[in-house]
Amino acid sequence: MRVHVWQQFQSVGHGTFFTGNIRDSSGASFSWAYDCGSKRPTRVSEAIASLDYTQDWPSDHDLDMVVVSHFDDDHINGLETLLTQHRVKSLVLPFLGVQARLAQVFTAQDGESISASMAAFAMDPIKYLGGRGLLNRIDSILMIRGGAIDGAVDEGDALPLNPQREGPANLTPDEIPPDALEYPVGYFDTPKEGNPRVKVLSHRNPVRALRGLPFEFVFYNTALPGGLAKRSGLPISVVQTEVDVIFRTYRIQDPVRKPRTGWRDSLRLCYDKHFGKLGNERNNISLCVLARPLVDAGAYPRCASSVYSWPSDNFWQLFDRDRPRHPYWSLYLGFAIDAYSTRQSNRQALLLTGDLALGSTELKAMKAHFGLRRWTEIGLTQVPHHGSQHSWKTGNAGHFGASRFVQCVPTFSKHNDHPHPIVVADLGRPRAFVADYENSVVHHFCFNV
Repeated sequence: MRVHVWQQFQSVGHGTFFTGNIRDSSGASFSWAYDCGSKRPTRVSEAIASLDYTQDWPSDHDLDMVVVSHFDDDHINGLETLLTQHRVKSLVLPFLGVQARLAQVFTAQDGESISASMAAFAMDPIKYLGGRGLLNRIDSILMIRGGAIDGAVDEGDALPLNPQREGPANLTPDEIPPDALEYPVGYFDTPKEGNPRVKVLSHRNPVRALRGLPFEFVFYNTALPGGLAKRSGLPISVVQTEVDVIFRTYRIQDPVRKPRTGWRDSLRLCYDKHFGKLGNERNNISLCVLARPLVDAGAYPRCASSVYSWPSDNFWQLFDRDRPRHPYWSLYLGFAIDAYSTRQSNRQALLLTGDLALGSTELKAMKAHFGLRRWTEIGLTQVPHHGSQHSWKTGNAGHFGASRFVQCVPTFSKHNDHPHPIVVADLGRPRAFVADYENSVVHHFCFNV
């Protein structure tokens, strides 16, 4: 059986909107997305609208899985539009403790603060989506819990390599039991009848694609919920109750009325009271995904993989958009744009990193979590935080072997920091591709099973 994989970093510039589709020769397919946002909200809306014209996007408008890395505006401000136009079978979110969620709310990033609506999403995504009438667009919500669970240690090849056959990883989003993990008190309201099923899963359990497609998704999340507040010593449930009062008082979760001024300062005082001075943990709050074909080593022929820059949606305005595109036009155009982007390789895994601060300690933990086999299969890596020097350490590129890189960045950076020259120099230009406001980046390959 032959399997085709089409993956694309959409041209949303400073933000992230990644879409993927896996399809076998029998017609079975699995469609998914990672983040959906941009500093230019109109650009991500245009990218969502253009999905209907791509040859590998589902015609029934259903998405099997949408993963949200974290809750910054430039990663999720298009999510409402996406849910309005496409029903989602599994919405995957990072499972964060109240400290991590508060840090997301009021910490400025790139000189900007998170909006009130995105603060409401970060603190209680279920209540936020319910208030906007979007829960009926989602079949299930899967929350990925990070860190070691029940004393387990993330090291070596601890994760099963083939979840189609081995133990607790034999799961699809539909098969994960509702009581996979107990929910912490006060984290979110109990879903009402008719709302999505809500599940919590350790990131130590890989998830495979639906419909028997040989593809797995391995998550990595550093944030841990629960425990006592480190400064006040009070239970997290008490802190959550205090936060809920602030949200009601300042109308932060009100979908109709504007929030009252001062809400961010009030939340900051709450954070300082219970947790002390804010550190650098904010950029470590990103749910990462390693997506890879599920095949045994040597069980299939080495296959062609092409990565190339692709003109933005404006390019297609020159043509009749009602006419289906030939499925191989993009491949031919890719060769023309970048003749060095095509390889014969078994390194077909993709690593998506959101805004993770990828220092040496975090990189070591991530490599240990995924295991040597998966890590050596990575052929394309998203550079975290739009190429910021604060999320990438010089020498990181050498840890990814022969992987190529994608940077989701603006077409022009006023301060020359996205991507930063230090990061660009470390990646090496022949290996780095840019998804900006004008161009997307496409990764296409096929394999046999």
